[in-house]
Amino acid sequence: MAKGDKSKKARKVYAKDDAGRAAKFKDFAALRVTRALRSLRAVGKLANKRAYGYTPEQVTKIGEALNAELQRVADAFKGGAKSADSFEL
Repeated sequence: MAKGDKSKKARKVYAKDDAGRAAKFKDFAALRVTRALRSLRAVGKLANKRAYGYTPEQVTKIGEALNAELQRVADAFKGGAKSADSFEL
């Protein structure tokens, strides 16, 4: 393969039965939760007062947005609410 080629990774094929859907859920959950945790750690790095300036109100707003989204995710597993697509301070 030449430098710069962007070959696509082969996609895993899942069976359409319950076992296939469960395997797909497990695989995707591991990837997505890992990515979400990494993103949360990145948000946590904003607490570095040597690099950033922020108000208590901004901290509260970030915390409320994160908690609200986490609650929406939990509710979605119970058949509930839709998530917000963006956030602004």
